[in-house]
Order: sequence, then structure tokens, then C-alpha cells
Amino acid sequence: MRAKSLSFRLLIAEGLVLAAFFALVAVVLEQGFRESAEQALQERLQVQVYSLLSAAKLNNAGELIMPSSLHEPRFENPGSGLYGFIQQAKKLVWRSPSAIGLDVIAPPELSAGNSAFVFDKHGRYALHYDVIWQNVAGIEREYIFTVAEDARFVSSQVEQLQETLRFWLLIIGLVLVFIQFVVFRWSLKPLW
Repeated sequence: MRAKSLSFRLLIAEGLVLAAFFALVAVVLEQGFRESAEQALQERLQVQVYSLLSAAKLNNAGELIMPSSLHEPRFENPGSGLYGFIQQAKKLVWRSPSAIGLDVIAPPELSAGNSAFVFDKHGRYALHYDVIWQNVAGIEREYIFTVAEDARFVSSQVEQLQETLRFWLLIIGLVLVFIQFVVFRWSLKPLW
């Protein structure tokens, strides 16, 4: 009876240690994956900002001209999850057709050539990029190009990882507890 009591207590203690360890591993992996997904999104948004910069033109009067259609079709579809804004002195100059009806995302204070990646109160990640343009007539204008995407990109990836991670950590944990149980039973058997 003493061996069963001892093996049971050892099994419970090891099970608790394993559960705590796997919980910590899950939290660390999820946080690392979230940061990685946000970094990937920031890089994608940077490419979209460059796409808007390449499409925009500054005419001789110093006015910004955007083409009627852009290379990225998601900018054309309302509710697509990808939105573009161009502001000058905190005044909206242009918005993508996908951003119709949305509040303008206010950029933080930036200096020319700098960018800021933020998560706004509406559940969107936004990349703001400040640029000073000079046309052939020598007129300079400062614009802030903003590209935003709904957070569902990052959220869906993290949720998918959480499901997979929890499933496999549970399986691995159960296998380890079973192996420990077998080892404890074998090691606590009386010697003959």
C-alpha cells in the first residue's frame, strides 16, 4: 500500500510540473509567433506603402494625383480589409475606395523619411510613412502615406497556432505522464 501511495504522489507531482512547464512553453511560443506575424504584416504593409508611393504623382501645381486604379485590387474593394490614406498637414488628401466610410487613421508625429507601425483603436494595424516630395517646378509637399489592414490576419494565424499547439502539447503531456507512470511502477517494485 505504501508503494502505491508513494507512486501516486510522485505521479501527481510530476504531472503538475509537466503541466506548468507546458503552459509556460505555450505562452512563450504564442507570444513569439504573434510578434513574428506582426513583423510579417509590417513588412507587407511597407510594400503596400511603396506601391502607393510609386503610383502617386505630384503635378506642376504641387497637387497629389492618384491613378483611378491601383496594382493591389484589395484597395478597390470596400470591406477588403486593406485600406490606404494619404494626408497632408493632418488633412485627408486621398483615400482608397476600400476605405470609404472608415474614419481616417490619425498618424503619430513623424519626421520625413520615418515610419510608424501601430495598432489602432478600431482593431487595425497601420503603417504610417512620412515623405517630402518635390516636383519639377521645385514645389515641396510633405505627405503621410498610411496603409492599414484588419487585425484578422494576425488573429487568425495566432488562433490556428493555439489550436495546434494545445492539441500537441496535450498529447505529448499525456504520453509523458503514462511513461512516468510505467517507470515509477517498475522502479518502486520490491526487489526479489
